[in-house]
Amino acid sequence: MRKTNASDPVRHRRPQHSDDKLLSAATSVFAGAGYGAATVDAIAEASGATKPTLYARYGAKADLYRAAVRRERDIFLGELFAAYVEAESEPVAVLVERAVHAWFDYADRRPEAFRLLFAVTEASPAAEVIAEMRGTVTDRVTQLIVDAMRRLDQTDRVTAGLVGAMIVGACVDGAYRLHADSRLTAARASRVATAFVVGAVWGLNPRLLEV
Repeated sequence: MRKTNASDPVRHRRPQHSDDKLLSAATSVFAGAGYGAATVDAIAEASGATKPTLYARYGAKADLYRAAVRRERDIFLGELFAAYVEAESEPVAVLVERAVHAWFDYADRRPEAFRLLFAVTEASPAAEVIAEMRGTVTDRVTQLIVDAMRRLDQTDRVTAGLVGAMIVGACVDGAYRLHADSRLTAARASRVATAFVVGAVWGLNPRLLEV
């Protein structure tokens, strides 16, 4: 085995690009241009990597897109459900406020990621991933409503499911408005959305806000 000595030239390995860096660049490009117009060239330039690196790591453009979506889905669900868990023992009114705030806080901090997750079309390679994510959130919100109703000895999963879907829709559309109108702050949008959701829960039973 050859031994190195002080006179040998020092060889530096080229630093590896992390998945976070590559997928962050992909998120930015896909969110800004849309899936159809985005190119692997643009993503490579934004990440400081090369096209061969991206293809070797993720495969085709559609696979890279799905990888970016899955990463943002996991971040979003992690933050949202952490807020639910933290507040699930609080009165429903407090839970609603914290849960809605988590939505708008994410949309405000990660606007490109929010667009990637929610500005999706049926033709998107990640349409099924997005639909599953939205269904997961709706089911979780519905279960929170059902749990609150049970504390009042009531059970109406059908109505709870309708309200859960409306709550998710209101948060998505409200966050879109946040991005579309620069005069609207995340705090203001969150307050309005919270009042909207509280009204929906009140319509089920005013006592739900107290349990």
